[in-house]
Amino acid sequence: MSPFDKVTPRVSMMLLSFFDGVYVPDRFDAGQLATIKSYRVDVNLFNKWMMSQEQRVARVEDLTDTNLKAAMAWLRGQGRALATANRFYRTLKALHGLAYQIELLEKPLRTKQFKENRREPEAWLPDEIEAIIRTATKQTGTIGVDHVPANVWGPSLLLFILSTGVRISAAMATPTSRLDLQRGEVLIRAETQKQRADQRFQLLPSAVGYLRKLDAHGRGLVRVFDDWPSDRGVESWPYLNRWLRKIICAAGLRKRRKDCTRTDLFHKLRKTFATQVASRSGLPTACAMLGHSSMDVTKRYIDKRQMSSPDIRELLTDPLAERPTRIAKAGRRPPRDEPAVDRTWREPVDVDVEDDEPTAGSGVIDCGW
Repeated sequence: MSPFDKVTPRVSMMLLSFFDGVYVPDRFDAGQLATIKSYRVDVNLFNKWMMSQEQRVARVEDLTDTNLKAAMAWLRGQGRALATANRFYRTLKALHGLAYQIELLEKPLRTKQFKENRREPEAWLPDEIEAIIRTATKQTGTIGVDHVPANVWGPSLLLFILSTGVRISAAMATPTSRLDLQRGEVLIRAETQKQRADQRFQLLPSAVGYLRKLDAHGRGLVRVFDDWPSDRGVESWPYLNRWLRKIICAAGLRKRRKDCTRTDLFHKLRKTFATQVASRSGLPTACAMLGHSSMDVTKRYIDKRQMSSPDIRELLTDPLAERPTRIAKAGRRPPRDEPAVDRTWREPVDVDVEDDEPTAGSGVIDCGW
C-alpha cells in the first residue's frame, strides 16, 4: 500500500506524523539515515517556533508563506546562520511540495530563501591529499577484533573513496562480494546511493594494493570495511570523523582538531574526486560519475583552482610593467633612419627610339655638392 493511500485529502495532520508516515517512505531509502535526521531537526525547529507562537505543535496546514517567513526570521533572531535558515526553508518547502501534490494543501509556496554569499568550493590539492594518505600509512595500533593494522585499514578507506568519489555511508556499506581485486573494480549498490543507481568504478592501483593487504575476502567480512568497531546503526559517523580530523592535523593541514570543519571531512574527498575528473575529462563526465541530476549540482563540487583556465596576466596589460621598447617623449617624433641623398648631377642622355640605344654622351659630371 502506498503511503498516499493512508491520507485523506484536506484532513488535519501533525507535521511530524506526516514526515515520518508519508514523506520518509516516499522520498528516502532506509540507508539515508543522516538526511532523515537532518530533515527531522528542521521539522522540530518548526514545532518549536509554533509552540512559541500558539503553544501547540505544527500541523501540515501550518505550512504557509506567512508562517514560513516568520519562522525563518525567528531563526535568524536566534542567531542561526543564513545557511541554517535556508536549509530549514528547503526542508519545509519539500514537505509542502508533497502535501500539495497529494492535495493536503491548496496553495503552492511563494516564499523565497535568503540570499547567501556564494563561496568557492574547495577540494584537497594534490600535495594535500598525498600528505593525508602518507600520514594514514604511518599510523600505529590496530583496528577491530581481527587487529588489522591501522596503517592498512586507514589508507584502504581513503584511497577507496578517492577512487570512487562515493559518500562515506556508501563506502562503509560496500559488500565484500562486490569488490573484484582481480579486475581492480568495485560495484557500488543502488541501495546505498542517493541517485538509486548501481555504479561500477575502476580502482587506483594503490587502492587495490592496500585492499589486498586488508584481505576482506580472506577474512570473510560481509562488508569491506567491517573492521571499524564504532558508529554502526547511527545516523552519522562521529568516531570516524574524529579519526579523520586526527589524520588531517597530523598531516599538518590544520593546527587543531577543532580547526577541522565539516567541509574538511569525507565529503571533501568526494569534491577532490569530482575536481580531478572534471579537470581531465570535463564536467559532464564528473556529473555522471557523481550521480548528480544536473551539472549545476556538480559545479558546487569543483575547485576552480585546479581547473585549466586562461591566465589573467596574459589577457590584460599591466600599466606599470616594463616595456621591451623605449617610449618617445611627448612632442618629439621617435628617431628614424632616412635614406642617403645622392647629390651627383647627371648629364641628360638622348635615346634613339628605334634601336633604344643611347646616342649622346653619357658622362657624369661631379658638381661638388
